[in-house]
Amino acid sequence: MDLDREIKSVEHSICFSELQYCDISIEGHSEPVVALKDKGSEICLIKKDLVRDWDLPSIGMVKIRGAFGEPVEAKLVALKIKPDPGVGFENIAPSFNVIFAVCALTTDVGVILCGSAVEGLDELSAYNVPKPTVVPANVSAVIKSETHISDAITDSVNHDRPELQSS
Repeated sequence: MDLDREIKSVEHSICFSELQYCDISIEGHSEPVVALKDKGSEICLIKKDLVRDWDLPSIGMVKIRGAFGEPVEAKLVALKIKPDPGVGFENIAPSFNVIFAVCALTTDVGVILCGSAVEGLDELSAYNVPKPTVVPANVSAVIKSETHISDAITDSVNHDRPELQSS
């Protein structure tokens, strides 16, 4: 038996983990932002292009070391975030503070979330509720309806208790 031949014929399968994403709301920013959930990351990252025009005070600096390449220095900023539940829903929980390193991300997403931020967002997702809908009422129809109800009550009282009728 030729062992080399047998080893070469064995198929190798590669297992990739499916990436997980979510939409978040950032306080002071009108549009939801797509975020990659990276529970193995030590710190949240936000794309420099996304916050370029925001007036964010720096709360410090940090060196970020990725899997490849040289470490880069990034500004730290504090942002308030919460889940963005999508059209027809709102999240009624208060936003929570998260520290982000601002850097030039080379991904399609605006944010990479670390494990603690993902856990916080997951907890706040319990507060996603349907948005209430406001149906404009025809004010004159409401007034006529209320007047009709008031007249009906008065007629009923007068019919049941003649002593209350005005002379």
